[in-house]
Amino acid sequence: MQITINAHATLEDIYEWLTPFTEKMPLYFALEVYFPKFRLQPLRRWSEFVQKAQKLKANELWIDLGPIPAMRGKINLKYKNREWFSINLPDFRKTGLREANFGTVATKEKHLKVWRAIVRAVRKHTTRGMWIWNDIHQTKAFSNRHGFSARVAVQHAQGLELLPFAGGNRLFIEEPRSASASM
Repeated sequence: MQITINAHATLEDIYEWLTPFTEKMPLYFALEVYFPKFRLQPLRRWSEFVQKAQKLKANELWIDLGPIPAMRGKINLKYKNREWFSINLPDFRKTGLREANFGTVATKEKHLKVWRAIVRAVRKHTTRGMWIWNDIHQTKAFSNRHGFSARVAVQHAQGLELLPFAGGNRLFIEEPRSASASM
C-alpha cells in the first residue's frame, strides 16, 4: 500500500514530530546522501538527527522497525525490506524551501500501523492547503495536498519562497494576486 504526504517543514519540526515515537518503541534510522557519492549513515541515537542531517547534507531519512544494515556507508545489498518508511527531507535552496515527502509502500499491518501514526502526526502538526502559482501561465490554484508547519509559516511571512516537492511552481500560504506581487 502506498501512503504519502507532502509538507513544508524544517528538520527541527521533523525531529519534534518523531520524538514521541522513539520514546514508545524501538525505531531504527539511517540518513541517505545522494551526492556527490551515495552513502547511507545509520543514526545511533535519534538525538543526532538534526546535526547529522545538516552536516551530511542528507537527502532522505529511512525509518524501520528493525536495524537498517549498512556496510562502510553503503546499503547492504541483502537488505530487501520494502516495509520501511522514508522521508525525502526538506531542501533549503537558493530559490527557496522544497517541501518534504513522507511515505511508504509497506504492506505488513505491523509496519503500517506505525507509519499511519507518523502520517497522522504530520497532519496534526501542519496546516493543510496552499496556493500554487504557475509562472508560465500566470495562473493560481488552491490545493489541499500541500501543508506547512508553524515555523515555515513564520519564515514564509518573512520572505522565504516555498517550492513543491517536484516541479517549478511556487507555493503560497496566502492567496497571491500574482507571483511578483507576493514576493
